Amino acid sequence: MMKRTYEEINEKIKKGDAVVMTAEEVIELVERDGLEKATKEVDVVTTGTFSAMCSSGPSSTSGIPSRPSR
Repeated sequence: MMKRTYEEINEKIKKGDAVVMTAEEVIELVERDGLEKATKEVDVVTTGTFSAMCSSGPSSTSGIPSRPSR
C-alpha cells in the first residue's frame, strides 16, 4: 500500500491535483483494479452524510431556527 502524509495530500488539494472519490466509487475501483492500484490513485475518500439530525444540532445550539425536514 502507498503511504502519504497529510502534508503531501494537503499540497495536492491546494494545487487542485488531488483525486477525491466517494466511498462507493472507491469500492468499485478496488473491485475492478485491486486495492494496491486504488491506494496509489486515490488521495481522499469522502464518507460524509447529511440528514435532518446533522442540520438541526448546530441550529438549535446557536438559536437559529432549523428548517423542517422534508
